[in-house]
Parts: sequence; structure tokens; C-alpha cells
Amino acid sequence: MKLKTVLLILLLPLLYVREGTNAQADEPGPTYVIQPGDTITSIAGRFGIWADAVISANALTNPDSIQAGDRIELPGVTWVSGVLDRRAVEFGETLRTLTRRYQVSPLIFSRLNGAVSPGQVFVGYPAMLPTETGERLGGERIAVRSGESLLEAGIRAGVNPWALAVANRIGGAAGLLPGDVLLVPGSVGSGPGALPSPISQLSLSPLPLVQGKTIVIRAAANGEPLEIGGTLVDKTLHFYDQPDGSLAAMQGIHALLPEGLYPFSVAGRLADGSSFSYQQLVAVRSGRYDSERITVSENYLDDQQSLRENELVEGLVAEFTPEKLWSGLFILPTPYGDVINSYFGTRRSYNGSPYDYFHTGVDWGGGEGTPVLAPAAGIVVFAGLLEVRGNATIIDHGWGVYTGYWHQSRLDVEVGDVVSPGEAIGVVGNTGRSTGAHLHWEIWVGGVQVEPLDWLYQTYP
Repeated sequence: MKLKTVLLILLLPLLYVREGTNAQADEPGPTYVIQPGDTITSIAGRFGIWADAVISANALTNPDSIQAGDRIELPGVTWVSGVLDRRAVEFGETLRTLTRRYQVSPLIFSRLNGAVSPGQVFVGYPAMLPTETGERLGGERIAVRSGESLLEAGIRAGVNPWALAVANRIGGAAGLLPGDVLLVPGSVGSGPGALPSPISQLSLSPLPLVQGKTIVIRAAANGEPLEIGGTLVDKTLHFYDQPDGSLAAMQGIHALLPEGLYPFSVAGRLADGSSFSYQQLVAVRSGRYDSERITVSENYLDDQQSLRENELVEGLVAEFTPEKLWSGLFILPTPYGDVINSYFGTRRSYNGSPYDYFHTGVDWGGGEGTPVLAPAAGIVVFAGLLEVRGNATIIDHGWGVYTGYWHQSRLDVEVGDVVSPGEAIGVVGNTGRSTGAHLHWEIWVGGVQVEPLDWLYQTYP
């Protein structure tokens, strides 16, 4: 008798939990959009409900037949409402702006997405959000000024200060932080949520970032004057005026930069004198480059000599000429554009070493004596003999863009010469550490070597 009593007592909590959960199953819940890889069991476990309740509420005759994009009801889930779907975090958004736009608390955001800190919400992060609930605030945005009160912020925004507080989930005046960007309820407009109006554009292209690619950063403030600077990964960005009134900067992503998340930040000043700043993590993906093993004389592997020569070249291409000298697409630097001996980015192992090296440019064939052509207008900043690169020419095209030409047999230009597209600047040779006559051609953007072929098919910026 005592044994039966003990068993009954132990079973009561389990019965209570099961019955309590089933009771909640009668309550309508949010709509969930099936994601790739989901099962009814995994969905139920994620939201803490019974799989049987999900099957019953949605009259699923075959639970295994669900497909990505299907919609199901989540019975008994009362802590969130709306249509739950994944949205890739857009450039210019943060955890704070997302919770305000979609009217969810940071706690609910973390519950939907797992334990998420502000720094984890990178560009492209697949955030689960209630995409059709509440008012998705958009349009005008204001940045809180130092010492500004909720009343003053509301007056400046032209809205009731308490409406401003509620819309942005601010717990009273104490919740105001200098520099915080507030969404103005009822306004119409566009622009990155984490930056104040009138900033209408802040973009990186292409996204995600890829090893060895040229990245273009654009910013605009609805035609108003805008001062802006920033950094990408560990490089300082230099912005230049564009014909349409916007600003643009370019930066190369190093071909050996490990895949992962890296910082992007901007700061500046608007026409009214107010300042702004913004930080977000962006992903860098693999360039999927090939690899090759190369056997050369040990004389070619003098790291100290290479280091000294690299420092010389890197010093030259680190300068930013404020004038853009080129226009449109670059042209081929050789008459033999279809003869490529080696491509940019190829990982290299020398004499059995690890693949710690990469090919920094494109090698063009055609034989010794082939003319070397300037691909775009620019100014010659180096023309001379180097031990590793042989007879070398470096051309400054402005805005931090440089081209280099190695292993020439003859140089036909001097430092200070202004060159035009298609102009002969030298002759292909086999000088320096070269195993055969060829033209090694490379492009530097923001002090980083990038894929040269991109510049033949895409106009920058």
C-alpha cells in the first residue's frame, strides 16, 4: 500500500505537466514558417510544446511531409505572436534596431534565436522574427544628443515623447543614451535603421565579403552634406565624392584573411552638426582558390630580402591620392589576354612548405618582348630594378588604387610620367625571381592586393 502511494505521488507532477500543456494547446498561437531541416519534433522541442499538439492543431495527416515555406500554428505558445520567419539581418541594423522595428523585447529575440549578444548579430545573420506583428517602424530616425531629455527628443522629432518612448521600448528618460538612434513612429522614409536621418544609404558591396575581392562602401544623406570616415577589418576607409552627391570608398579584402566575422565601423557628422557612429560585424567567406606546389631554387626563398622589398612596395601603395585618375573599365595589360599562366589567389607551397603563400596577381604569357600596356590612366610612382620582382613598374590611379608590373626586360616609363589606357610602358621579360618570361600584373586597393580580373569586367566604384 505504501509503495502504491509513493508511486502515485511521483506520477502526479508528470500528469500535471502533461495536462497543463495540453490545456494550453487549445489557445491559438503564432504562425511558424517551416525552415529547411525542420521537423515537427524539432519545432515542438524548440518552443516547449508537444509534437502531438502541433500535429492536431494543424490537422497533419503526415507530419513527415512538411516542407520549407509551409506555415503551421504553434498551439499554446503565448509569449510571442505574429508570423515567425527568418530574415537575414540587413546592413545597417543592430540587435537594438531589430527589436524596435519588430516590436519584440531583447529577451524574446534571444528566446527565438538562442542566447544572442549584440555582437553576434552580424550582417546576414538568419534572425527569427515576428515578421507580421505590430507596426514595423520605419522612416525617420533621430540620434539622441548628449544631455537631451525625452521631452526634447520628442519635440525635435515632432512626436509625443511618450509615444517615442513606447515605440522604442525606452523605460523613461533614464533609458535615453547619447548617440542612441530612435525610430520615429508614424513617419515615412528609408535608410539604415541604426543611423539617424537624413542618412539614406550605407552599404557594402558585395556581401558577404570574399577573400581577395574589391569592396565598395557607399554612403548618402538625401543630398545633404555628409562627413564620414571608418574602418573595415583593420583598414582605414577614405571616402570620396561621387557625381550623384553620395560618397564612396573602396577597400580590398586580403586573400589570406581567415574566414570569420570582422568589424566594420563608421562615424561622422551631419549637416546640422550632429554626430553619429555605427559598428557592425560582417562575414568574410572563402574565395575558393586553387592550390599548387612549386619547386624553386632555395635562392628564391630568401625571406629577409622578400620582406625588405615588400615593405618598399607596401609603402608606395599605402598613399591615397585624392584625385580619381581612371575612368570606366580597366583594359588588358597585354595583347595576349587569353594566355593566362597563373591566376590570382592560388595558394602556393614552395619546396614542400605549408600553403602559407598565395599568388598576388595574374601571370600573362605571350613571350619575351611582348609589350606591357597601361590598363588605365595614372601616374608612374616607381620604375626600377628589384631583386624579387625584377624590372618593375607601379602606377597610381588615384583613390588608393595601384597597379604593378613585374619581371619586365625593359622599362619605357619613368617616375612622374602620366600614362593613358593602352600606352606601352615596358616589355615582358624574365628578370628577378622568375622561372620563365611572363608579365605578373597585380592591383592594390586600400593597400591590399585584389583580384585583377574583376577590374576588367566591373566598373569601380
